[in-house]
Amino acid sequence: MEESLALFYMVIHSPWFPISSIILFLSKMDILAEKIQFSDLKTYFPQFEGCIIGRQGTKINEIRQMSGAQIKIANAMEGSSERQITITGTPANISLAQYLINARIHIMVLFVKCAYDQI
Repeated sequence: MEESLALFYMVIHSPWFPISSIILFLSKMDILAEKIQFSDLKTYFPQFEGCIIGRQGTKINEIRQMSGAQIKIANAMEGSSERQITITGTPANISLAQYLINARIHIMVLFVKCAYDQI
């Protein structure tokens, strides 16, 4: 993602386009899907932070209640924003909790795509 933002910055500030209008089309979902795995989205989209936990734990509590699973989220290690999620319960409870967590992530990925489409 940083490469894409840097490239865009270089293009819009290049001497060849000092007074030109520029339209940015971002439609490479395959590249976005690949980059999302290695980029911290909240750096670029602050609203992504908390998409699983939610404010004061509201989202994760909904997932706990809906799935019936016990879900524990470890604190982030120093220097990292990643947190380990441990899900316990019956196989059905665990499966449903995993599905709901993945659904939250996919919703945010679609939100990011829509944000790009609006540019």
